[in-house]
Amino acid sequence: MHIAAWPAISALSHDPSSGIFDNLTEAAARHHAAAGQCFVINAQSCINAATIERFGLTGRPDMIREGGGWSAIISPMGRIIAGPHRDIEAILVADIDFTEIAMFKYVADSAGHYARPDVFQLAVNFGPQPITVPMPAPRNNATTGGLGSEQIIFGSGDLRQK
Repeated sequence: MHIAAWPAISALSHDPSSGIFDNLTEAAARHHAAAGQCFVINAQSCINAATIERFGLTGRPDMIREGGGWSAIISPMGRIIAGPHRDIEAILVADIDFTEIAMFKYVADSAGHYARPDVFQLAVNFGPQPITVPMPAPRNNATTGGLGSEQIIFGSGDLRQK
């Protein structure tokens, strides 16, 4: 089970992204369900008149409106099983069938053929690491107008020119 909480950006009328925020929230929630192979409870906050007054924005529809709140419950397969609900607070209820998790593992089996240590490994260096690494001084190349054509090699905490 993944619980997602989002701000009510869709209620901010001055924000250029507010018009698509609910769509982005839905896309993110469906992705979390599929990638995590889990159910997602997505709750996006709502803006009410008391909140607008507390912000000192009463009578400023150019800045904020009442509403927001794209909320839903999503299955591991990305199917919306409750909601979506917008603009006022509500309680969403859904019957959850946990066999959907097992069924979706046939589509995205993160413990099966993706988990091949002969092909992919995650190695972690738990030793102390420097916070900063010095970079070579830039050299102005008059013919290119910028850095020369040398390569910078990154690795092992040092920078070397080749």
